[in-house]
Amino acid sequence: MATLLPHSFRIDHMTNQAEKTVVDALVRRLDDRWLVLPNFDLRYEGKDHEIDVVLLHPTYGLGIIEIKGGEIHLSEGAWKRSQRYETPDEQAKSNAYTLRNFLDKAVPNLPRHVAWGVALPDCTRFDGMLPPMMQREQLLLGSDMEEPTRAMESLFADASRLTAQQLTQVVEVLLPTARFTYDPRQVDLSVEKQIDDVCEAQVGALKELDANRRIYVDGRAGTGKTYLATRWAKRGVFEQERVLLTCYNDPLGRQLARQFDSFLPSDDDETSGYVLAGPFLRLALALPGMPPVDFPETNDSEYWSVRVPAHLVANWHRVTARFDRIIVDEAQDFSPAWLGLLESLLAEEGEHRFFWLADRNQQLQDRGFTPPSVDAGWVSLKLTVNVRNPRDIARLARQLEDGASAPSSMPVASVLRGVAITNTDDAVIATRRVIEEVTAAGVPVSDILVVASDTVLRERLRHELDLIPADAETASRPACEVANRAKGLEYRVVIVVAGDDGFRAEPLYVAITRASSRLYVVAGAQLLAELGVTSDPTT
Repeated sequence: MATLLPHSFRIDHMTNQAEKTVVDALVRRLDDRWLVLPNFDLRYEGKDHEIDVVLLHPTYGLGIIEIKGGEIHLSEGAWKRSQRYETPDEQAKSNAYTLRNFLDKAVPNLPRHVAWGVALPDCTRFDGMLPPMMQREQLLLGSDMEEPTRAMESLFADASRLTAQQLTQVVEVLLPTARFTYDPRQVDLSVEKQIDDVCEAQVGALKELDANRRIYVDGRAGTGKTYLATRWAKRGVFEQERVLLTCYNDPLGRQLARQFDSFLPSDDDETSGYVLAGPFLRLALALPGMPPVDFPETNDSEYWSVRVPAHLVANWHRVTARFDRIIVDEAQDFSPAWLGLLESLLAEEGEHRFFWLADRNQQLQDRGFTPPSVDAGWVSLKLTVNVRNPRDIARLARQLEDGASAPSSMPVASVLRGVAITNTDDAVIATRRVIEEVTAAGVPVSDILVVASDTVLRERLRHELDLIPADAETASRPACEVANRAKGLEYRVVIVVAGDDGFRAEPLYVAITRASSRLYVVAGAQLLAELGVTSDPTT
């Protein structure tokens, strides 16, 4: 019995019956020194070649067989099968020469002769003459397949012996083995590149709308609001405008500040444009003319929700800075009074451009925000397409808060997986394992965000897993936040972690839509089932 290569090849899976008949006969009836390689495809010098069977033997050398099934005729030198003209002899000869030339470059000192033949397994007799280029021993009929050893000896009569080394080298060239290094980072980058292209195509044209003086943009998570905000800020610099770009959230505000740290005002050139960016309350405290607070800073809610705003209102008239363009991202987090304070900083001269971008479905703290009136001169724009999240993550978000749908051109996530847990202890263990899995795959820790369902769980995760706030000065470890502090952020890998009390729909929607490539949901089996996320147990 001949050796069939590759070893995984299944004759019973062959769809061409004539080829199946010949290969089966060769494998069953030739001895084990013959090597049979069916359905061999070869690309050489820019052309594709399909060889029905390649045969190897240490004594008889190398050859190929072209197989034609059905009723076939040869008339005046022309082959015809099923009313179609064929050239099986020319095809076999061409493939033999191509295989020879291909192997010449790969196997030194290989004999140049490659035998070739044409097999007609459905024909049992032959009367007449063959074309001049073809000898009778090169024609293999169905009756020859009964005793293929004799037929092969005749076909390979002029072939040359192959040494064991040459035989091994030919097999290695024809059936190469390679190890491919799977790089999840490359998968992530590919997903993100496709998303960036879709974002530019869907939202890029809207950059020109900043010719208007008042613009209100309403859009769900991932629809490109922050993209527009940053592009409008850069266009303001290009037009030599003084730009203020702000939001309420500390992590997003500080991210914006880092993004525009090369666009800060210059003392040497007061005529050039610049961008002053950062979280609203902290940025306002640092505006020229604003006196420092006379009470100690604390982390309690009263400090930022009552005392600092009161200080700003009382001293706003002292601020000397003026701007040509003010952009408020995540404007739903602002009170009407704060927006009024910002508007008062628009310079009397110039275009007085004031832009708001908001998603009222992410209004986790109600400060009385209402959209501006079109009657007051505002241009209203609604973004409806998700251009941040992969298609399956966007679909998941729509289940929660009727989020924006992603276009069909968006890729799917590199990973969308659930991890089933039964309690908070499990959640911490599972989160650690996911982080280890992601970092072991080469993802930088700065690309990982853990979003906890509540502050108690967040503090435990930070403490036990050595995680840091998203607005830390250096991203030396994965970040960990609750949803309201993660708004507006985007991370390659997001791990959503639900505590014993689950995860409310609105913050869960915010958490899920932070992911640009991979999403892991660590939660109880019931929540995972409701979301339709395939889960792995913590064990």
